[in-house]
Amino acid sequence: MSTYRYEYSLNPDESRTYDSYIGVVQNRIIFGLGCVQAFSSFLLVVGFLVNNANLIVQLGWRERVSTNEIEMVIEKRQLQALRES
Repeated sequence: MSTYRYEYSLNPDESRTYDSYIGVVQNRIIFGLGCVQAFSSFLLVVGFLVNNANLIVQLGWRERVSTNEIEMVIEKRQLQALRES
């Protein structure tokens, strides 16, 4: 990264230390982009949960419809048997 650099800093004992440095503006930009990424990841997880919940609801309705079809066939047979007797 071009904003990441090393600088010499002077210690109290007059020796020098080689430290890394990122400017204040660049640091704020990096923080802001990190917040944007966190927010978009949160939306992605929420979207996944909503979509997954809808799929579970659809599966439940499919099972209920197939159960109702089977029960309706049984009821029709019972009604036909009653009509014939």
